[in-house]
Amino acid sequence: MRFLLVLSSLFLVSQSILNGHADEWNKYAHLVKILSRSSADSPAQACTGTILSTGLVLTGADCVMQGGKRVSEIMVLVPRAPKPALRKKATIAAVNGTLAYLRLVHPMRTAEKKIIQPPKS
Repeated sequence: MRFLLVLSSLFLVSQSILNGHADEWNKYAHLVKILSRSSADSPAQACTGTILSTGLVLTGADCVMQGGKRVSEIMVLVPRAPKPALRKKATIAAVNGTLAYLRLVHPMRTAEKKIIQPPKS
């Protein structure tokens, strides 16, 4: 667990690929960074997810499956610019084909995060 927290701080400034272009993952209110690994001695992998509700996140199944098995540790990083990202432990709620639904162990309060707001034009 401590490894994921240390590793998660490294990803706060990292870029992601969105629509084929490098972009900052934490500038979009509905995106989260997901760190997962299958055991304490295995390397963590990073991917992105979409907030569906205060306690549910959608991501790709490959983010939470390694070698055909479910990963054992999942950390969801929720952006709160300019503050540091929230770190939320998650479990796998369901895997359906190429999609996975993650349930946050402690759901977000709406004061912590605005849930899927339309973009300002």
